[in-house]
Amino acid sequence: MPEIPLVSVVIATYNRPKRVIRAVESVLDQTYSNIQLIVVDDSDKYNEAVAEIDNVRYIYHGDPCGLSHARNEGIRSANGKYVAFLDDDDQWLKTKLEKQVTAIQNRDVELCTCWRYMVWENGNIRNVAKTDIDGDVVKKLLCRNVVGPPSGVIVSKHALEIVGNFSEQFPLWEDREWYLRVALEFKIGCVEEPLVKYAIDSPNKMSGNFETAKTIAYPRLLKKYDAVVDRHGGRFVSGWKYRKFGKMAHDAGNRPRALYYATQAIVAYPFEWPFYRLFIRSLVGERGYSILESTIDTISSSCSNINISKL
Repeated sequence: MPEIPLVSVVIATYNRPKRVIRAVESVLDQTYSNIQLIVVDDSDKYNEAVAEIDNVRYIYHGDPCGLSHARNEGIRSANGKYVAFLDDDDQWLKTKLEKQVTAIQNRDVELCTCWRYMVWENGNIRNVAKTDIDGDVVKKLLCRNVVGPPSGVIVSKHALEIVGNFSEQFPLWEDREWYLRVALEFKIGCVEEPLVKYAIDSPNKMSGNFETAKTIAYPRLLKKYDAVVDRHGGRFVSGWKYRKFGKMAHDAGNRPRALYYATQAIVAYPFEWPFYRLFIRSLVGERGYSILESTIDTISSSCSNINISKL
């Protein structure tokens, strides 16, 4: 019989006592059977409902220590050959672990991610988010998170022993920094189908904000990997840095600030279409951009239908 290795699943939770039960149930409902489930609770109150669930190791901190510390606590308690992560407001599809364990065993990779459904709180699916790990993953990770959230990731314990756990020095983008360390040492794979339901409007996510990204997370990331940044082009990375700031401002509804950073991105590196797309969206708004995009599609379609031989 083929080996069925133990997979340790780490769920970090913070003040979401009902949602974490939903996440736990999605793990216990997996078609993959050999699972060690660890819930690390960073909440203000002890969650008796989770603590009493069979086959769950419940670790309660008492005092909040932060997302990275909670995940690392789970990793230190993990006995599996592989470790998978799940945030408390996300859910897995039933075959998630089965398909990823098969993929990571059959490919020359130490970390495997997957696509994900972007889901509103009412359960409606907004879209499918795909990964972009073809080509130079390190270069892409310097610019943006192309691997996706940890809820979609499974990693070998061997890789963790080599690159280490999540850095507790990053108040934001600790996952992206960790992916960089993995990508510098190992290949990353992907199951190209959605296996995670990712909550996109969940309140009180264990993450940061615009100012934290701008003043702390990004400077620390670029400083730590300055040699890698130089190797891949400082202006290119700077352009994507400004684009990220602009995207965060745009998502927060601050179009003037988004327009400013989109302009900075274009000035830094004027060869990336996403910079111009953000500039246009920030300038004319979502409605104006949708109309413009629809008009361009109509013109392109009309031009493609012209029979040149009759002109």
